[in-house]
Amino acid sequence: MNFSDIDEKLGKNKLTIAVCMPEDENSIEAVYEAYTNGFANAIMVGNQEIISNLLKIKAPNFHPDIINAQTPEEAAFKSVELVRNNIASAIMKGSISTPILLKAVLNSSTGIKQSEVLCHVLAFENNNRLIFFSDGGMIPQPSLKDKIEIIKNVKLLAQKFGYSIPKIAVLSAFNEITPDLNSSIEAAALAQMG
Repeated sequence: MNFSDIDEKLGKNKLTIAVCMPEDENSIEAVYEAYTNGFANAIMVGNQEIISNLLKIKAPNFHPDIINAQTPEEAAFKSVELVRNNIASAIMKGSISTPILLKAVLNSSTGIKQSEVLCHVLAFENNNRLIFFSDGGMIPQPSLKDKIEIIKNVKLLAQKFGYSIPKIAVLSAFNEITPDLNSSIEAAALAQMG
């Protein structure tokens, strides 16, 4: 599996993305590129006037649905609601601040959190295969319990990309168990749990 394979799959299975506050040129251009390449449809959530004006300038032939939202909190709530109600498959972050969007995602009664831990996953291609790296910054000092949940999350994601039994490596500053370095002890424990 590589990015070309993903492009092919996305071309066959177009997603609908809730774009939260695409009120900047970069967001509009990214969504328009995904649309013109046949990967995604978009529902844009935010200030309708700003979004419409940006579309006229950056993507005049692109006419996605726009759901008006007056505040970032309203845009985040409505974007999450689209995913929760299975109208959209994913959320794309526009110009909204990350904490406001995450607050809506993690809300215990109206959010879409499906795991004990929400983590960041970076996918990159090396030697014609995808490698997933987590967590790159959402959890700066994960506990052993957090690390177990992060591994579960990445495993599920890798399986959705076609890796039935993904290989997992746990990184620490040293490649040997060092009693003064807790991450090396936890890495050894995670390897044993493997």
